[in-house]
Amino acid sequence: MRLLQPEQIAALRAPGAGGASRSEGLGEFSIGEVFCLYRHAECVPIRHTEHCFMLEFAIPYFLTQASPYEDILLKTVSGGRFIPKLEHRFLSIGRIETTGEVIELCDVSPKDWPKDTDGFAQAIRQALLTYYRSYPSANQYFYLYDSPVVKRLLDVIFGRMPEEITERYDIIPYPELAEPCSGFSLTSKRL
Repeated sequence: MRLLQPEQIAALRAPGAGGASRSEGLGEFSIGEVFCLYRHAECVPIRHTEHCFMLEFAIPYFLTQASPYEDILLKTVSGGRFIPKLEHRFLSIGRIETTGEVIELCDVSPKDWPKDTDGFAQAIRQALLTYYRSYPSANQYFYLYDSPVVKRLLDVIFGRMPEEITERYDIIPYPELAEPCSGFSLTSKRL
């Protein structure tokens, strides 16, 4: 369990959290701008009529703290090692409670997820694109899951991107990663 500071909660819940919000075509969701949560993490807030969520982008500890290089290596299904780019991020989706507690999506019962799963998935994708536009060099994303239900939801969100995204971006999944890790790279076709 993580707790946010009162100023972080206020910023995440504010209209246009972190900057101007965008909500075209997202139904009950709106997306804020990128802002720093901690020394090694940034987020993009996602406001919903009922809840506030955030897509968190964790910067590898290897870049911000004294940790061995081996810590960034990921296991593969063949028993080998996947070597990510130096500039990669680990994703997590959290629901922000009024108390400031951040509940990871893995810890939220599926019955408590937003009812509009298509709108939620679209909002998460838009938050990802918001981050990518700010940091196009950090274009490898990984996520961990701890249940088949969460893996299915994450695969719905990140696995098969809609045509309006694939027309503008190349998305390359990493099927060689061993469970409980999954990931992909995202690159603009205009670069």
